[in-house]
Amino acid sequence: MNLEDWLKAHDLNEKGITPTERERRRQERDAVIAEAQTSIRYLHVAKCRGTIGMETAKRLQAASKKTKTPFRIADQWPAD
Repeated sequence: MNLEDWLKAHDLNEKGITPTERERRRQERDAVIAEAQTSIRYLHVAKCRGTIGMETAKRLQAASKKTKTPFRIADQWPAD
């Protein structure tokens, strides 16, 4: 899953989600971000910039490996 899709999957303000789903997303997102040693603000800026640091991407991939929505470095580039 690329960064934009990963952020969308963890969007707390998405219409139509229940409070329980919002809390589940918040807990999962916060745990992954803490383990990856980054912040949601940095990830939003990286999405807008169109680039994410390789070290941050590696940490995010390792941290999200066992979640429902794993981030993958290989998904960052469009298929040829």
